[in-house]
Amino acid sequence: MTPVNNPAIQPVAKAVLAEKSERLINMKRLNLGIVGALVVLAGCSDGALTSGLQDETTGTEVFASKGATTSSFGNPLGEPSECSGNYRSRSYELLAGQKKSAGFVNVSTDGNFLYVTYDTNETADLKEVHVNVYTKATDVPTKRPAPGQAPYKAQNLFLDSYTVSIPLSDFNLQGADLCGFTFYVIAHAALTVDETGSEANAGETAYSGGNNNLGKGAWFYISEYTVGCDCTAACISEGDLIAGQYSDIGSVVISDDAENIYVTYTTEGDWLLDQVHVYVYSDVSQLPANRPAPGQAPYKAENLGVQEFVVVIAKADLARSCPVIVVPHASVYSISGGSETAYGGILGETDINVGGRGAWYYYQEFACCS
Repeated sequence: MTPVNNPAIQPVAKAVLAEKSERLINMKRLNLGIVGALVVLAGCSDGALTSGLQDETTGTEVFASKGATTSSFGNPLGEPSECSGNYRSRSYELLAGQKKSAGFVNVSTDGNFLYVTYDTNETADLKEVHVNVYTKATDVPTKRPAPGQAPYKAQNLFLDSYTVSIPLSDFNLQGADLCGFTFYVIAHAALTVDETGSEANAGETAYSGGNNNLGKGAWFYISEYTVGCDCTAACISEGDLIAGQYSDIGSVVISDDAENIYVTYTTEGDWLLDQVHVYVYSDVSQLPANRPAPGQAPYKAENLGVQEFVVVIAKADLARSCPVIVVPHASVYSISGGSETAYGGILGETDINVGGRGAWYYYQEFACCS
Protein backbone atom coordinates (compact mmCIF):
# COMPACT_ATOMS: atom_id res chain seq x y z
CA MET A 1 0.00 0.00 0.00
CA THR A 2 1.14 3.52 -0.76
CA PRO A 3 -0.26 5.89 1.89
CA VAL A 4 -1.03 9.49 1.03
CA ASN A 5 -0.37 11.93 3.82
CA ASN A 6 -2.48 15.05 4.04
CA PRO A 7 -0.04 17.46 2.29
CA ALA A 8 0.15 15.17 -0.75
CA ILE A 9 -3.57 14.76 -1.15
CA GLN A 10 -4.06 18.52 -1.12
CA PRO A 11 -7.09 19.07 1.12
CA VAL A 12 -8.70 22.18 -0.32
CA ALA A 13 -11.97 22.34 1.53
CA LYS A 14 -13.59 21.16 4.66
CA ALA A 15 -17.01 19.62 4.72
CA VAL A 16 -19.28 21.77 6.83
CA LEU A 17 -22.60 20.15 6.41
CA ALA A 18 -25.70 19.92 8.62
CA GLU A 19 -26.98 16.45 9.24
CA LYS A 20 -30.57 15.66 8.75
CA SER A 21 -31.47 12.10 9.14
CA GLU A 22 -34.74 10.34 9.46
CA ARG A 23 -34.67 6.75 10.32
CA LEU A 24 -37.24 4.25 11.44
CA ILE A 25 -35.60 1.80 13.90
CA ASN A 26 -36.41 -1.89 13.36
CA MET A 27 -38.04 -2.71 16.69
CA LYS A 28 -37.27 -5.88 18.60
CA ARG A 29 -40.03 -7.09 20.81
CA LEU A 30 -38.22 -7.94 23.99
CA ASN A 31 -39.26 -9.83 27.10
CA LEU A 32 -38.48 -7.24 29.72
CA GLY A 33 -37.34 -8.40 33.14
CA ILE A 34 -39.09 -6.94 36.11
CA VAL A 35 -36.31 -4.88 37.53
CA GLY A 36 -35.82 -1.54 39.18
CA ALA A 37 -33.23 0.97 38.11
CA LEU A 38 -30.51 3.25 39.41
CA VAL A 39 -29.04 6.10 37.47
CA VAL A 40 -26.34 8.09 39.23
CA LEU A 41 -25.34 11.25 37.47
CA ALA A 42 -21.62 11.80 37.62
CA GLY A 43 -20.51 15.29 38.49
CA CYS A 44 -19.86 17.63 35.56
CA SER A 45 -16.87 19.90 35.53
CA ASP A 46 -16.28 22.74 33.09
CA GLY A 47 -19.46 21.84 31.26
CA ALA A 48 -18.30 18.30 30.44
CA LEU A 49 -21.08 15.90 29.43
CA THR A 50 -20.76 13.12 31.98
CA SER A 51 -23.59 10.88 33.11
CA GLY A 52 -22.80 7.43 34.48
CA LEU A 53 -25.05 4.37 34.56
CA GLN A 54 -23.88 2.41 37.60
CA ASP A 55 -26.56 -0.05 38.73
CA GLU A 56 -29.60 -1.33 36.87
CA THR A 57 -31.03 -3.50 39.62
CA THR A 58 -32.34 -1.13 42.27
CA GLY A 59 -34.50 1.98 42.60
CA THR A 60 -33.68 5.18 40.73
CA GLU A 61 -31.85 7.82 42.73
CA VAL A 62 -33.24 10.78 40.85
CA PHE A 63 -36.80 9.65 41.41
CA ALA A 64 -36.26 8.47 44.97
CA SER A 65 -35.08 11.98 45.75
CA LYS A 66 -38.41 13.26 44.44
CA GLY A 67 -40.47 10.97 46.64
CA ALA A 68 -40.86 8.19 44.08
CA THR A 69 -42.48 4.86 44.76
CA THR A 70 -41.53 1.55 43.21
CA SER A 71 -44.02 -0.21 40.92
CA SER A 72 -43.86 -3.79 39.67
CA PHE A 73 -43.84 -3.36 35.90
CA GLY A 74 -41.75 -1.81 33.17
CA ASN A 75 -38.10 -0.80 33.12
CA PRO A 76 -37.20 2.90 32.81
CA LEU A 77 -33.67 2.02 31.64
CA GLY A 78 -34.94 -0.01 28.70
CA GLU A 79 -33.17 -2.83 26.90
CA PRO A 80 -30.26 -2.55 24.42
CA SER A 81 -31.44 -2.48 20.81
CA GLU A 82 -30.04 -1.64 17.36
CA CYS A 83 -27.05 0.59 16.60
CA SER A 84 -27.44 3.97 14.96
CA GLY A 85 -23.99 4.87 13.70
CA ASN A 86 -21.67 4.70 16.71
CA TYR A 87 -24.47 4.80 19.27
CA ARG A 88 -26.64 2.05 20.75
CA SER A 89 -30.39 2.59 20.91
CA ARG A 90 -32.60 1.31 23.73
CA SER A 91 -36.12 -0.11 23.69
CA TYR A 92 -38.80 0.61 26.30
CA GLU A 93 -42.19 -0.95 26.85
CA LEU A 94 -45.13 1.28 25.91
CA LEU A 95 -47.58 0.92 28.79
CA ALA A 96 -51.25 1.84 28.43
CA GLY A 97 -53.40 2.56 31.47
CA GLN A 98 -50.28 2.21 33.66
CA LYS A 99 -49.53 -1.49 33.09
CA LYS A 100 -51.04 -2.88 29.86
CA SER A 101 -48.59 -3.58 27.05
CA ALA A 102 -49.30 -1.49 23.95
CA GLY A 103 -46.00 -1.98 22.12
CA PHE A 104 -42.55 -0.48 22.40
CA VAL A 105 -40.74 2.85 22.13
CA ASN A 106 -37.19 2.96 20.81
CA VAL A 107 -34.92 5.89 21.67
CA SER A 108 -31.75 6.44 19.63
CA THR A 109 -29.33 9.10 18.43
CA ASP A 110 -26.94 9.58 15.52
CA GLY A 111 -25.11 12.48 17.14
CA ASN A 112 -27.24 15.19 15.57
CA PHE A 113 -30.78 14.08 16.33
CA LEU A 114 -32.56 12.22 19.11
CA TYR A 115 -35.12 9.79 17.65
CA VAL A 116 -38.16 8.57 19.56
CA THR A 117 -39.87 5.78 17.60
CA TYR A 118 -43.24 4.44 18.71
CA ASP A 119 -44.27 0.96 17.54
CA THR A 120 -47.64 -0.26 18.77
CA ASN A 121 -48.80 -3.86 18.93
CA GLU A 122 -52.15 -5.32 17.84
CA THR A 123 -54.02 -3.74 20.77
CA ALA A 124 -54.04 -0.15 19.44
CA ASP A 125 -52.75 2.37 16.92
CA LEU A 126 -51.30 5.83 17.54
CA LYS A 127 -53.62 8.83 17.43
CA GLU A 128 -51.29 11.42 18.96
CA VAL A 129 -47.74 11.44 20.31
CA HIS A 130 -46.11 14.00 22.60
CA VAL A 131 -42.47 14.05 23.72
CA ASN A 132 -40.65 15.98 26.43
CA VAL A 133 -36.87 15.64 26.79
CA TYR A 134 -34.67 16.69 29.72
CA THR A 135 -30.88 16.55 29.97
CA LYS A 136 -30.63 17.00 33.75
CA ALA A 137 -32.20 14.83 36.43
CA THR A 138 -33.05 17.93 38.44
CA ASP A 139 -35.21 19.22 35.58
CA VAL A 140 -37.45 16.15 35.47
CA PRO A 141 -40.96 17.18 36.66
CA THR A 142 -42.67 15.46 39.57
CA LYS A 143 -46.11 15.98 38.03
CA ARG A 144 -47.30 14.89 34.63
CA PRO A 145 -46.54 17.55 31.98
CA ALA A 146 -49.58 18.49 29.90
CA PRO A 147 -49.19 16.36 26.74
CA GLY A 148 -50.62 19.07 24.51
CA GLN A 149 -47.90 21.47 25.62
CA ALA A 150 -45.03 19.13 24.75
CA PRO A 151 -42.43 20.76 22.46
CA TYR A 152 -42.34 17.75 20.12
CA LYS A 153 -45.63 16.25 19.00
CA ALA A 154 -47.76 14.93 16.15
CA GLN A 155 -51.53 14.55 15.88
CA ASN A 156 -54.16 12.82 13.75
CA LEU A 157 -51.78 9.98 13.01
CA PHE A 158 -53.82 6.76 13.03
CA LEU A 159 -50.61 4.81 12.43
CA ASP A 160 -48.99 1.71 13.86
CA SER A 161 -45.54 3.33 14.02
CA TYR A 162 -44.17 6.87 14.10
CA THR A 163 -40.79 8.54 14.70
CA VAL A 164 -40.28 11.92 16.37
CA SER A 165 -36.96 13.52 15.33
CA ILE A 166 -35.53 16.02 17.80
CA PRO A 167 -32.51 18.18 16.89
CA LEU A 168 -29.75 17.91 19.49
CA SER A 169 -28.99 21.54 18.71
CA ASP A 170 -32.08 22.29 20.83
CA PHE A 171 -29.95 21.21 23.82
CA ASN A 172 -26.61 22.55 22.54
CA LEU A 173 -25.45 18.94 22.11
CA GLN A 174 -25.13 18.62 18.35
CA GLY A 175 -21.83 16.95 17.52
CA ALA A 176 -20.96 16.41 21.21
CA ASP A 177 -19.50 13.18 22.57
CA LEU A 178 -22.64 11.53 23.90
CA CYS A 179 -21.12 8.32 25.26
CA GLY A 180 -22.60 7.69 28.72
CA PHE A 181 -24.83 10.77 28.57
CA THR A 182 -28.42 10.34 29.84
CA PHE A 183 -31.55 11.82 28.29
CA TYR A 184 -34.78 11.75 30.29
CA VAL A 185 -37.60 11.19 27.83
CA ILE A 186 -41.32 11.47 28.57
CA ALA A 187 -42.91 9.73 25.57
CA HIS A 188 -46.70 10.00 25.72
CA ALA A 189 -49.20 8.52 23.29
CA ALA A 190 -52.95 8.80 22.89
CA LEU A 191 -54.14 5.48 21.50
CA THR A 192 -56.96 4.62 19.13
CA VAL A 193 -58.52 1.53 17.54
CA ASP A 194 -55.94 -0.78 15.95
CA GLU A 195 -55.98 -1.32 12.19
CA THR A 196 -57.09 -4.89 12.90
CA GLY A 197 -60.19 -3.56 14.66
CA SER A 198 -58.96 -4.35 18.16
CA GLU A 199 -60.13 -1.92 20.84
CA ALA A 200 -58.15 -3.50 23.68
CA ASN A 201 -56.19 -0.29 24.37
CA ALA A 202 -58.22 2.18 22.30
CA GLY A 203 -58.76 5.47 24.10
CA GLU A 204 -56.00 4.78 26.63
CA THR A 205 -53.17 7.06 27.69
CA ALA A 206 -49.78 5.41 27.30
CA TYR A 207 -46.19 6.19 28.32
CA SER A 208 -42.88 4.45 27.75
CA GLY A 209 -40.76 3.44 30.71
CA GLY A 210 -42.01 2.17 34.04
CA ASN A 211 -40.92 1.72 37.66
CA ASN A 212 -40.61 5.43 38.34
CA ASN A 213 -44.01 6.61 39.50
CA LEU A 214 -43.48 10.01 41.04
CA GLY A 215 -46.14 9.80 43.69
CA LYS A 216 -49.46 11.65 43.81
CA GLY A 217 -51.35 13.04 40.84
CA ALA A 218 -51.80 11.84 37.27
CA TRP A 219 -49.49 8.94 36.49
CA PHE A 220 -46.69 9.01 33.92
CA TYR A 221 -43.34 7.34 33.28
CA ILE A 222 -39.92 8.49 32.16
CA SER A 223 -37.58 6.58 29.86
CA GLU A 224 -33.96 7.07 30.90
CA TYR A 225 -31.84 6.78 27.76
CA THR A 226 -28.16 6.43 28.60
CA VAL A 227 -26.26 6.49 25.31
CA GLY A 228 -24.19 3.37 24.76
CA CYS A 229 -21.06 3.36 22.57
CA ASP A 230 -20.52 -0.36 22.09
CA CYS A 231 -21.40 -0.42 18.38
CA THR A 232 -18.42 -1.86 16.53
CA ALA A 233 -20.02 -3.85 13.70
CA ALA A 234 -19.36 -1.27 10.96
CA CYS A 235 -15.64 -0.62 11.51
CA ILE A 236 -14.93 -1.27 7.84
CA SER A 237 -16.94 -0.24 4.79
CA GLU A 238 -16.31 -2.60 1.89
CA GLY A 239 -17.45 -1.50 -1.55
CA ASP A 240 -16.88 -2.44 -5.17
CA LEU A 241 -14.79 -0.32 -7.50
CA ILE A 242 -17.36 0.16 -10.26
CA ALA A 243 -16.25 1.28 -13.73
CA GLY A 244 -18.56 2.49 -16.50
CA GLN A 245 -21.59 2.33 -14.17
CA TYR A 246 -21.85 -1.47 -13.92
CA SER A 247 -18.45 -3.24 -14.16
CA ASP A 248 -16.82 -4.46 -10.93
CA ILE A 249 -13.06 -4.04 -11.42
CA GLY A 250 -11.85 -4.07 -7.80
CA SER A 251 -12.68 -2.80 -4.35
CA VAL A 252 -12.74 0.30 -2.15
CA VAL A 253 -12.30 -0.36 1.58
CA ILE A 254 -12.78 2.43 4.14
CA SER A 255 -11.36 2.08 7.66
CA ASP A 256 -10.13 4.35 10.43
CA ASP A 257 -8.06 4.85 13.54
CA ALA A 258 -8.20 7.55 16.20
CA GLU A 259 -6.81 10.25 13.89
CA ASN A 260 -7.51 9.31 10.27
CA ILE A 261 -9.93 7.76 7.81
CA TYR A 262 -8.32 5.50 5.20
CA VAL A 263 -9.77 4.97 1.71
CA THR A 264 -8.02 2.02 0.05
CA TYR A 265 -8.48 1.48 -3.69
CA THR A 266 -7.57 -1.90 -5.20
CA THR A 267 -7.96 -2.87 -8.87
CA GLU A 268 -8.12 -6.38 -10.35
CA GLY A 269 -6.97 -7.89 -13.63
CA ASP A 270 -4.98 -5.54 -15.84
CA TRP A 271 -6.67 -2.38 -14.54
CA LEU A 272 -4.46 0.34 -13.02
CA LEU A 273 -5.26 3.47 -11.06
CA ASP A 274 -4.33 6.72 -12.76
CA GLN A 275 -6.03 9.28 -10.47
CA VAL A 276 -8.10 9.13 -7.27
CA HIS A 277 -10.37 11.85 -5.85
CA VAL A 278 -12.34 11.70 -2.59
CA TYR A 279 -15.21 13.80 -1.25
CA VAL A 280 -16.54 13.40 2.31
CA TYR A 281 -20.09 14.40 3.34
CA SER A 282 -21.90 14.33 6.67
CA ASP A 283 -25.06 12.60 5.48
CA VAL A 284 -26.73 11.05 2.42
CA SER A 285 -29.07 14.05 2.28
CA GLN A 286 -26.05 16.25 1.54
CA LEU A 287 -25.03 14.36 -1.60
CA PRO A 288 -25.33 16.49 -4.75
CA ALA A 289 -27.90 15.51 -7.39
CA ASN A 290 -25.18 15.56 -10.03
CA ARG A 291 -21.67 14.15 -9.88
CA PRO A 292 -19.25 16.35 -7.86
CA ALA A 293 -16.34 17.47 -10.05
CA PRO A 294 -13.48 15.01 -9.38
CA GLY A 295 -10.77 17.61 -9.99
CA GLN A 296 -12.18 19.80 -7.22
CA ALA A 297 -12.18 17.06 -4.58
CA PRO A 298 -10.42 18.04 -1.35
CA TYR A 299 -8.44 14.77 -1.27
CA LYS A 300 -6.71 13.51 -4.42
CA ALA A 301 -3.64 11.99 -6.02
CA GLU A 302 -2.64 11.76 -9.70
CA ASN A 303 -0.23 10.03 -12.10
CA LEU A 304 -0.26 6.84 -10.06
CA GLY A 305 0.04 3.80 -12.34
CA VAL A 306 -0.54 1.33 -9.49
CA GLN A 307 -3.14 -1.28 -8.55
CA GLU A 308 -3.46 -0.30 -4.89
CA PHE A 309 -3.51 3.11 -3.29
CA VAL A 310 -4.52 4.57 0.09
CA VAL A 311 -5.92 8.05 0.62
CA VAL A 312 -5.48 9.28 4.19
CA ILE A 313 -8.00 11.82 5.49
CA ALA A 314 -7.33 13.52 8.81
CA LYS A 315 -10.43 13.53 11.00
CA ALA A 316 -9.36 16.96 12.21
CA ASP A 317 -10.02 18.24 8.67
CA LEU A 318 -13.69 17.29 8.88
CA ALA A 319 -16.48 19.20 10.54
CA ARG A 320 -17.85 15.84 11.63
CA SER A 321 -15.69 12.74 11.36
CA CYS A 322 -18.21 9.94 11.97
CA PRO A 323 -20.45 8.62 10.59
CA VAL A 324 -19.68 9.98 7.12
CA ILE A 325 -20.56 9.48 3.47
CA VAL A 326 -17.56 9.00 1.19
CA VAL A 327 -17.57 9.52 -2.60
CA PRO A 328 -14.42 7.71 -3.83
CA HIS A 329 -13.71 8.45 -7.52
CA ALA A 330 -10.96 6.95 -9.65
CA SER A 331 -9.73 7.31 -13.21
CA VAL A 332 -8.54 3.88 -14.32
CA TYR A 333 -6.96 2.42 -17.45
CA SER A 334 -6.28 -1.05 -18.79
CA ILE A 335 -2.86 -2.32 -19.84
CA SER A 336 -4.57 -3.93 -22.83
CA GLY A 337 -6.09 -0.58 -23.78
CA GLY A 338 -9.00 1.65 -22.76
CA SER A 339 -9.84 3.85 -19.81
CA GLU A 340 -12.85 4.35 -17.56
CA THR A 341 -14.32 6.45 -14.79
CA ALA A 342 -14.88 4.42 -11.62
CA TYR A 343 -16.44 4.93 -8.17
CA GLY A 344 -16.48 2.99 -4.93
CA GLY A 345 -19.94 1.82 -3.89
CA ILE A 346 -22.42 -1.05 -3.89
CA LEU A 347 -24.05 -2.06 -7.16
CA GLY A 348 -27.79 -1.43 -7.09
CA GLU A 349 -27.73 0.24 -3.68
CA THR A 350 -25.52 3.32 -3.30
CA ASP A 351 -25.80 4.88 -6.74
CA ILE A 352 -26.78 8.30 -8.07
CA ASN A 353 -28.06 8.68 -11.67
CA VAL A 354 -26.84 5.22 -12.66
CA GLY A 355 -28.84 4.19 -15.71
CA GLY A 356 -30.55 7.58 -15.85
CA ARG A 357 -29.94 11.17 -16.82
CA GLY A 358 -27.11 13.22 -15.44
CA ALA A 359 -23.55 12.27 -14.56
CA TRP A 360 -23.56 9.05 -12.53
CA TYR A 361 -21.58 8.21 -9.42
CA TYR A 362 -21.54 5.94 -6.37
CA TYR A 363 -20.90 6.51 -2.66
CA GLN A 364 -20.12 4.52 0.49
CA GLU A 365 -21.40 4.91 4.05
CA PHE A 366 -18.90 4.64 6.87
CA ALA A 367 -19.47 4.55 10.64
CA CYS A 368 -16.12 4.88 12.42
CA CYS A 369 -15.03 2.67 15.28
CA SER A 370 -12.13 4.71 16.66
